[in-house]
Amino acid sequence: MPNMEGNYTENIKYFTGSECRHKLCALSRNLTVNSKSHQRSLSEIKYYLSRYKINKFEFVDFLNLNPEELNKFCNAVVENKLSIEWSAPLIVDSAMTFDNVIKMKQAGCRKLIFELFSGSDNLLSKIGAVFTANDASVVLKACHKAGIAVGINLVFGHPLETEDDRDKTIDFLQENVDFIDEITSVIPCSGVFSYVYPSFADCRYREQCCKPGGMYPAASFAADFSGFISKIHCLNKPVIYIYPAETVFDEFEEHTLRNKNLCFYFDKGKGNIFWKGLKLTSGLGLYASIFADGFWQDSEHAHWQVDKISKEKMVLKGKWQWLPLIQLWEIELKETVITIKIEMEFMQQISIEGEQQVNIMLRSEYGQWFSGSGVSGSFSPLFDDNWPAFFEKVSEAAAIVEAEAVAQEEFPFVSLSDRVKSEGNRMAVLNSSSVFNSRILKYYRVDNKSYLPGKYPYFDGEIKIKV
Repeated sequence: MPNMEGNYTENIKYFTGSECRHKLCALSRNLTVNSKSHQRSLSEIKYYLSRYKINKFEFVDFLNLNPEELNKFCNAVVENKLSIEWSAPLIVDSAMTFDNVIKMKQAGCRKLIFELFSGSDNLLSKIGAVFTANDASVVLKACHKAGIAVGINLVFGHPLETEDDRDKTIDFLQENVDFIDEITSVIPCSGVFSYVYPSFADCRYREQCCKPGGMYPAASFAADFSGFISKIHCLNKPVIYIYPAETVFDEFEEHTLRNKNLCFYFDKGKGNIFWKGLKLTSGLGLYASIFADGFWQDSEHAHWQVDKISKEKMVLKGKWQWLPLIQLWEIELKETVITIKIEMEFMQQISIEGEQQVNIMLRSEYGQWFSGSGVSGSFSPLFDDNWPAFFEKVSEAAAIVEAEAVAQEEFPFVSLSDRVKSEGNRMAVLNSSSVFNSRILKYYRVDNKSYLPGKYPYFDGEIKIKV
């Protein structure tokens, strides 16, 4: 933001590399460094100084992945007498000396944020970190002595972390509290967090780390995380960023059913299904759709109330925005089965001019389909606006459709079945458009009639997971 003289008063975020780097890989130096040369960084900083009068920079990626380039950069800043101030994230490096820290101070460094991850040598060793807790302590003391502010980033709940590891981290913080100016961030290990709370983005590096051995109990995860945060607050140091807030846990649990391996998360008219932390659905997930008044109305466009009966059962009430109807969903988990009962109530007389559907959008990894009639086939690799169907049959003849992920062992079979098999009910298998890139298992019936106000059965079926 420029001031009255046209100078910019805010820090500018500056990348020294051309790509984002996974922090856990950085701790073990298990990555290829593709950073800018110190000459290029110096040239760009000079440009910002001369053109915009910007002299404060916030380096975004790890600045010491290439220690030699960092040293050259600092020397060049000093030699060119550039009056700049900067902060940067660093990994803990046992080779960093006090002279290196002083050189950074002379080059304008005012704050360093260290990716500590944990203060437990046991956990640091397990994840392959190239430093120990003592190495971190030495570096923190050096920075403090040089007059550079210190922040640290912590990660909670790694799959290999134990309660003793967390205690060791708190002990480390207490022992080094005089050399720490702030706790910059405390976040959960993304692999575990997405495993327990799978509506959040999964950890793309989980395979490089390790998979959790079993489902981390959600209540325990939330309680352990809150307890860890409470101990950190007792240090009386500023805590800049904590994620998630307690309300995130509460809101997620209100909309989630789970057992040992199966998880169902309801998100505003869309049901997401997870198996052992792996998301099976995509796009709209489990949803209902009705064709009336000349256009499609999906359950995601309804206003929903969630009544969680137990950890394995919920009742959902959705008032549709542009149709005079309410749907009542009863969802229940039973080991590897999700039972679904849907009732529809019309508030006034209405004409339905087409299909009433229940669909499951599955991920594109599902490549084969099967039916209860014995017919099977492959999904087309192409997705287009025609939503091509590969199979359609009345449910009396084929009350179940199933999908299999080809050459993807972690993906289980998923099936959708109609338990009522009423006349006119049909089952189908199709591809979505390229908007969703999804495989679809579909239950539907075609209506062209007028409904009087009242309650009507809509769907009674189940989703089965089979390994």
